[in-house]
Amino acid sequence: IATETVEFHKLKLAELKQECLACGLETKGIKQDLIHRLQAYLKEHPGQQNKTPSQKKKKTKERKKNTGHSGSCL
Repeated sequence: IATETVEFHKLKLAELKQECLACGLETKGIKQDLIHRLQAYLKEHPGQQNKTPSQKKKKTKERKKNTGHSGSCL
């Protein structure tokens, strides 16, 4: 999870809010709150840990090109 922590810290607040929204998590709070929520989500959903935010960014850009939105959690 340390890798995800570093990656989450690299994201902007708006990007973290998008990740939380895609996962069905609350989007209110400061950056650290959102990071904690996403980390807790990853602990509860271990299958999602394979997809780090940087990997998701690449896929998100591809999806946005094709569909106009990302539509998936982490």
